[in-house]
Amino acid sequence: MTKKETRKMVADIRRDVGREYGFRQSAYINFKVVGGYFFCLYFMDAEARLTVKPMYADDLWWDIWDAADNKQEPLSLRGKGAFSLPGQVVESFTALSDDNAYSPDEVRAIVEKIFESVAVAIDNFLSANPDADAFLPDEVRMDHDPDRLLYIIALLHSGRESEALDIIADARKNRHRCMFRSGWFDDSYSYIRRWCSDSYRVRATTALWRKLRRLRGVRHFSEKICKSASEHESSGRRYRWVRYLYVPGYIRWILYILAVILVVKYFFDLDRRTLYTFPDWTMFVGPLFSGLLFVFIVLIGRARLKDLFGGTLISMCVGMVIGGCFIAVGCVAFDVINRLFADREVVTVQAVVTSIKHYEIGHRSRSRYYTVVDIPAEDRDVRIDDARLFKIPAGDTVSISYRRGLFGFSIIDNIDY
Repeated sequence: MTKKETRKMVADIRRDVGREYGFRQSAYINFKVVGGYFFCLYFMDAEARLTVKPMYADDLWWDIWDAADNKQEPLSLRGKGAFSLPGQVVESFTALSDDNAYSPDEVRAIVEKIFESVAVAIDNFLSANPDADAFLPDEVRMDHDPDRLLYIIALLHSGRESEALDIIADARKNRHRCMFRSGWFDDSYSYIRRWCSDSYRVRATTALWRKLRRLRGVRHFSEKICKSASEHESSGRRYRWVRYLYVPGYIRWILYILAVILVVKYFFDLDRRTLYTFPDWTMFVGPLFSGLLFVFIVLIGRARLKDLFGGTLISMCVGMVIGGCFIAVGCVAFDVINRLFADREVVTVQAVVTSIKHYEIGHRSRSRYYTVVDIPAEDRDVRIDDARLFKIPAGDTVSISYRRGLFGFSIIDNIDY
């Protein structure tokens, strides 16, 4: 029996046995809701870990993080979603190991024993914590929560906002970097602070109105430039290169859209959680080629060399900007399509961290932490950009769950450290 067949057999048995105990299954987790709590059983190599968190925790966090649409997603998102809160570990159990061969009867016996123990653990937990609204997590038993988000969310739910803000203030003093970040300056704590502020929505509306007014001013300024350019052209002055700023409206809108997509690429960095990275030279060679192409077009179309320098310089700059935008759009489109049509089956492998590490300094969250890991089961080495993986010593083993994308490029679903 191959490993793929073995995994399918184990998954089928887990699903059947889990249903007997009221659990639902999605990929490597089994989960159910009892007494206002979300219980999630994670199956990893040789270990099954039962975690718990109140149902309100993710709902409140998604409201704060401006991701309320996640409430409409399946319940499994609370267990394996990228922006879901971690739970408190209730108990860990010995599970199946990928290194051993099991018969179907052996797998069923082990899985049934795990779910029996899980049922007892859940009953004991509910006896000790009957009210989900009054639950405060034991941070010593958290399943990797460096930002203390579950504890802070529990405080906010209980109306203890001042205590939550004190925790955030202490973390800021210690220069703590949150795991969830948005843009250059915002992170989890920024969103929580805003949510706690009564006047946040008023300020946000006012700021949006001011931005719209500034955009209107930019439009008027561009119209003045175009008018000035046409006057320079008609009067026959030397500075004819100004006419390069006068372009049709639809071309300006295309350039605006490309610039916005480039900014989205910069802030969200879709390829960061993948088992592949786009070569850095593509962002240099592409714009350079585009700039040279624009210069060539200008040179062959010039009847006079009177303003050659200005025209060449402007053409080079415009060409590199447009080329960079198209390269960024291509990378984003490639990654989006690769993710949207990825295989739903999650593959979990054991990877050995090597000593090959590379750090690239960037602006805030743009820093890169590359680590090469060896996957013996697939006989390949991959390079992963992950700050926490960068800190793992060489020789340690991590569990990587990934899905195969449409074009064959793998997408990381989870890394268990």
